[in-house]
Amino acid sequence: METRPERSADELRWLADEQASLGRIAMLIARGSPSPVVLATVATDVGRLLDAESAAVARYDADGAVLVGAWDTAGDAVATGGQIPLGVRDVTTRVHETGRPARTDGRSADSRAAAAAVHGHAARSALGAPITVEGRLWGTVVVWSPRDAGFPAGAEGHLAVFADLVAVAIARAEARDELLRVAEEQAALRRVATLVAQGVGPSWCSPRWPKRSARSSTPTLR
Repeated sequence: METRPERSADELRWLADEQASLGRIAMLIARGSPSPVVLATVATDVGRLLDAESAAVARYDADGAVLVGAWDTAGDAVATGGQIPLGVRDVTTRVHETGRPARTDGRSADSRAAAAAVHGHAARSALGAPITVEGRLWGTVVVWSPRDAGFPAGAEGHLAVFADLVAVAIARAEARDELLRVAEEQAALRRVATLVAQGVGPSWCSPRWPKRSARSSTPTLR
């Protein structure tokens, strides 16, 4: 009876910290901050909130999961670009296979191996949540702990909220990149149209445009 109010106060403080973190990340996204900044902030905040030893945001590709944001308790910058191979029974593989949150405990040697690939030393338990962007599985947010039962029940739900924010950031970045690509294409077409109107012949344009097939009436821009 004496410990219940104190525990409730701790829970309230934790929830307040979580909301502050979510608000801070949402502000970064709204301001159009670079994706590496957002992803590093997500990894740092989920690692600290869940009392993890390390945390990472990883993007799936044909060869596995590529680290695009990472943090650990040592305070050293964790290099991004590293690869976590798929196929072992760690949370990164399970999230990739199911598209759902996953966890492992101290009985999983594969989780220890995956953690070592991130920060150079083994962990005993892990938790992962999927990052789904416009219906496709893009990556995962993962945390590792040196304890056998490193994360409380329900922690997957909290991790999933951060994964959803990452999905928003990625979707916005991809939309921004697509708008930029279209704008560049349109600008190139306007430049060509202006030159044609000024009487500049095809000899100027041909070295800069791919050859058109007999069936194509316009060049394909990339």
